[in-house]
Amino acid sequence: CSYCRKLDEGLLNTPQGAKVLRKVVKVKISPEDSKRDDDFFRRLGGTGYPTVLLQTDSISSPQTVRMFSNKKLMTVDTLSQLVEAATAL
Repeated sequence: CSYCRKLDEGLLNTPQGAKVLRKVVKVKISPEDSKRDDDFFRRLGGTGYPTVLLQTDSISSPQTVRMFSNKKLMTVDTLSQLVEAATAL
């Protein structure tokens, strides 16, 4: 989808975004690839594309992170703040 590409190209796959994300484990699920992937996506709370979840530990439930606000992509600085806060716990 266009928002998925915008997220990848404009943030996650940029040198700055990749640097921020080195501190976390990343899992990319493509629900459209199989029913099994779609079921897993839905169990995690995914409802639309793209859905980004952040889980701070192995016990808590993943929290949805809004990567777009008013059709504007989150900045790398905001992503960095979220990751820093999550990894500081």
